[in-house]
Amino acid sequence: MALADPVKDLPQVKLHWVAATVAGISVPRAALLLPVTRSDASLVGVMQVDTGAPRSIISSAARLQLLQEGLLRERTAPSQGTPPIGSSATLILHTSTGGRLEDVEVEIQDQVPEGILGVIGLDFMTHRRVVFDLADPSLTVASAEQALPGLDTLAKLPLKAVGDHVTVSLSIGGVLVDPALVDTGASAFGVSLFDESLWRQVQALGISQRCSLHIPAHQAAGQQITLTSGVVQGDLCMGDLCFPAGAVTVTSRVPVPGTKGLIGMAPFTDGKLVFDVPHMALYVSQPHASPPICR
Repeated sequence: MALADPVKDLPQVKLHWVAATVAGISVPRAALLLPVTRSDASLVGVMQVDTGAPRSIISSAARLQLLQEGLLRERTAPSQGTPPIGSSATLILHTSTGGRLEDVEVEIQDQVPEGILGVIGLDFMTHRRVVFDLADPSLTVASAEQALPGLDTLAKLPLKAVGDHVTVSLSIGGVLVDPALVDTGASAFGVSLFDESLWRQVQALGISQRCSLHIPAHQAAGQQITLTSGVVQGDLCMGDLCFPAGAVTVTSRVPVPGTKGLIGMAPFTDGKLVFDVPHMALYVSQPHASPPICR
């Protein structure tokens, strides 16, 4: 299933996959990055696209650089001094050809992962439709009511709000994982479970290539995480859309309250997702099994 080409006429920016070594394992698509550019399309820096983060943020260190480039507007006048951590500003984003993409409200924060200006979170999508093409990575923006040709060729899944997050209902071989975050920030993974009892049920389906990983705090937003992963003998279903589950993990990550797990981008790396948060819907092309974490 594919979304028709006319979306190319909408504001679009090319994204970039970045590789990383996590706990000694080489991950070719560890994060999805959006370039922050000047109006001449020259690069200033990058933001991570993370729908698992409810709010968009920039680092306090990046603030001055973005102000000097004319890409950040603050509500506090310069004469009033440096705005406090947690204050809001408007970040100007450009398309890959130098046109205007969309402005995004950001919070200024101290703790931002190294190497990036900040994070584009779910709040960027609250009032608009956002198309992710992950095979030839790009992000396309449309208004909430703007037609997207070919949308009816994708599977439509209902989204459910849990706090400031959006979730879907998953089933692995009949084991219900509901609700589960939809998390572009977990680019390397398929389904990650927060619940040990669900992991025991999934293991009962049959599991191979099992291993454990320990991710240090500096690679995991300040909290050390232990993962246990294995390839599950069963299908993963999102509504009526089913496909081989592949690798599933259980994580010690502190869960978002009220959620049972998350689904990352590993099943969708050859396809498209459309976040239609204004209408609480997610559209996806045919996913594939998540590859093994440990090889």
